[in-house]
Amino acid sequence: MEILRNISTTHSMSTTSDKIKVLHITQVQGGIQTYIELIYNNIDKSKFEIEIACPPEQKSLIAFAVKNNIKWHPVNLKWEISPFSDILSVFRIKRLVREIKPNIIHAHSSKAGFVTRIASVFIKPTVLYTPHAYAFLGGKKKFLILEKIARLFTQVVVACSRSEYNRATKEVKIPARKVEIFPNSIDIPNFTKTHSTNKTPIISTVGRLVAQKNPMMFLRVCKLLRDQHIDVHFQIIGAGFDDKLKATIDSYIKAN
Repeated sequence: MEILRNISTTHSMSTTSDKIKVLHITQVQGGIQTYIELIYNNIDKSKFEIEIACPPEQKSLIAFAVKNNIKWHPVNLKWEISPFSDILSVFRIKRLVREIKPNIIHAHSSKAGFVTRIASVFIKPTVLYTPHAYAFLGGKKKFLILEKIARLFTQVVVACSRSEYNRATKEVKIPARKVEIFPNSIDIPNFTKTHSTNKTPIISTVGRLVAQKNPMMFLRVCKLLRDQHIDVHFQIIGAGFDDKLKATIDSYIKAN
């Protein structure tokens, strides 16, 4: 994580009494909101302060910001590719950055990452980008084209896993020196231990039913173990939100 340390040190030297201001830009919620919340809850607040820019319809993320007295800024970002809207978003981000003057910008997800990196041509702060599972993994190859365009303006990719690092360096072709792995993490609650008479192991996967989470691979593993007559129970946790693969999964389960 040498790149991130150098960025933090550089901005610490450039600010005397002020904190390092980090602007998080995103157009989606879900795991990204959890990611931002964990950063806020664990960051050294004596050294850093964060602000959030997101579309006004992201009520949950905005509610978190308001609850914690985090400044948030409305910015219109569409999920789908829309040249006219995306150009407007570039200039909105440029205007916002010049207004609030962050030291570092952290863009989350493919679309916000694309427009923010294009906007970086016109702004001074260091731009970090975390894909949170590249959008092109969902079968939308046009997003891979956008990633390859934006790599020309990429300063730092903060990959949230080794596989994301591999995607960035091998498929998007971003130089390895510009990619750092900062693994996803979760807060572990204090569970109360319980004793069960059920001795059958349970294997779970947690995630939306979309291609980026690869639930079909999980099901193929289930079938492999079942075909070997291994006594294991399986469960998928996360259905109900953006379930693009639900029908495919239901069909596979019934067929097997």
